[in-house]
Amino acid sequence: MYSKRDRRYLNLACRLAEQSSANKRHGCVIVKGGRVISTAYNAYINKPHFVSPEHMDRCSVHAEVAAIRKVKGSMKGATIYVARLNNRGEERYSAPCEDCSSVLDEHGIRKVVYTVWTQ
Repeated sequence: MYSKRDRRYLNLACRLAEQSSANKRHGCVIVKGGRVISTAYNAYINKPHFVSPEHMDRCSVHAEVAAIRKVKGSMKGATIYVARLNNRGEERYSAPCEDCSSVLDEHGIRKVVYTVWTQ
């Protein structure tokens, strides 16, 4: 399903996701021209138990956005790799959400590769 190169970068994204303290742990790697230009994982910016239910979507920074914020130059034509792990360290479905997809489009990210859940 994944090429060897894709699997290598997804493995790195998984290692990043392991560092997240969020309930849904995501890691992200941005690659351009065959080299990693940014990495990140999702993190809380507010304690979830202090945030009202209608604002829960604003209590964390998604891994994709965190990685994009670190890039100094153009990302046009880059590939982004996103991985999600459950509490047992197993890969789960991690397609970028609608908001992250819009941000990726705005920055010219050419390709998105993400983990999927297979039983």
